[in-house]
Amino acid sequence: MYITSLLALSAMATTALAGENKIKFSYKSSASLGIKNSGNTYSGGFKLYVNDDDILFESGEDLPTCTRDTNHIEITSDCWEGIWDFSCGSSFSGMPGACSAYAPDTKETKGEAKNEFTPGPFGNGQKGECSGTITTNSEGECTKDSLVKILRTYQGKYTHDK
Repeated sequence: MYITSLLALSAMATTALAGENKIKFSYKSSASLGIKNSGNTYSGGFKLYVNDDDILFESGEDLPTCTRDTNHIEITSDCWEGIWDFSCGSSFSGMPGACSAYAPDTKETKGEAKNEFTPGPFGNGQKGECSGTITTNSEGECTKDSLVKILRTYQGKYTHDK
């Protein structure tokens, strides 16, 4: 009886030390095509959110995000264990068509893609997003001040695909 209680207490203590973090990954793109010299614009980016609203990481202009050839971003952080691989591929229009996050154990979490076309009197616009939520494990909690590091980017199939 004593050993069973001690094992249960030990398991609870181990669980209390390791934390689970819910992190949202999001690829967004928007484009507008103007008429009569009103100009064209395009923007896109990748973000990681913690606690629903706090930005954990935001890509800069130099980081490839979503293209016809699937782009991957390998990321590590001080608030999770191992390397996560985030990927996104676009539809013909350049809007996110599919995205995923691959855990250090290679388990895939697929995101959900949505896009919207908005016709207007001075041109047409389109915006799209592909996002999902992952659960990471760590000894601490992820916050907006956690360190995030890009290890590498690459195009094509996921590294661990056969």
